[in-house]
Amino acid sequence: MNITDKINLVWNQFSVYLDKKKLELYQQEPVAIWGAGKLGQSLSGLLKKLNIHVICFLDKDINKQGHRQDGVDIKAPTEFFKENKDVILIVANGSQAAGIREVEKLKGYSKIYTFTEYLISLLDNKALSILEIGPLNNPVFVGGTTKYFDVLSAIELRKKAVSWGFEAAGVPATIDYISPNGDLDIISDKFSHVFSSHVVEHQPDFILHLKKVENLLRNNGKYIMAIPDRRYCFDYYNKNSTIMDIVLAYYEKNKVHTLHTLLCNLYRTHSNSVLHWQGEHGNYPKITKQQIEDQIERYKVSNSQYIDSHAWYYTPQSMYHILKYLIEMKFIHFDIEQISDTAKNELEFFVVLRKKV
Repeated sequence: MNITDKINLVWNQFSVYLDKKKLELYQQEPVAIWGAGKLGQSLSGLLKKLNIHVICFLDKDINKQGHRQDGVDIKAPTEFFKENKDVILIVANGSQAAGIREVEKLKGYSKIYTFTEYLISLLDNKALSILEIGPLNNPVFVGGTTKYFDVLSAIELRKKAVSWGFEAAGVPATIDYISPNGDLDIISDKFSHVFSSHVVEHQPDFILHLKKVENLLRNNGKYIMAIPDRRYCFDYYNKNSTIMDIVLAYYEKNKVHTLHTLLCNLYRTHSNSVLHWQGEHGNYPKITKQQIEDQIERYKVSNSQYIDSHAWYYTPQSMYHILKYLIEMKFIHFDIEQISDTAKNELEFFVVLRKKV
């Protein structure tokens, strides 16, 4: 799924909550978009549909400056900020946190939004409530009534982001619900939407996870999932998970990952989705005796504590069949609203489930 599709997916799910009075006010305030790339272009197209005036794009790339895109000028940020301190600025580049930090260096500029924060600010917060699971340093949803769940606190997530070479500035200031073993039962609130990105493949028990999300949703609430397609990431050499695997984990009441799961992780290859699309999957892993022994030892010393790992391997087609079985067998009470194909050169697909009344 490309950037344009992602924006459309998000907006299509939430546009029913559009606050018309807010929109009328926003239509009177012009905006500038920081970032003239694909994300900025997609956002500009959506804002035009809402009759919100985009006065310019801002981009540090001198090769873009002075040109026009979608009939709108592309300007140098420093030139623009000298005369325009009061224009709303929407950050729409690859790293939302990095973009905002750059803007904040230009003191005196306060009307700054990420693109999702701006869109959510257009909505009726009384009807909309969002829970995002596992935001790390790049939450999809910011502002409004959004709340976050993770196994780590905000401080711990910043340390994790830095250790992985990511921008720590994007980590939410507060994680509203924290459970070291990932137990969603600690949450008593109800939500119109739950969102997770690259979370479901980590669940020791996929069925139990879906049941717990179902309990968090209002009637007709939606669970939106971004899921890696195993064909285009480091899971390429693992086989698709089956409905039998999923049901077995549920009846065995898996709370943590099994030794089998940890051993399957040895079949990892590279995660360059473009190369995978080109048929370049890397050499088949040559697993050594030492690697197997190391995973066995890792499992033993974990003392039944959670070890982070991919447990499940999906494609859009395999996910459809698994969900279809789970719904037909009444393990879960959802309707499948959407399963996207994985866009060329991308590594993830999206699933939208709607809770049955």
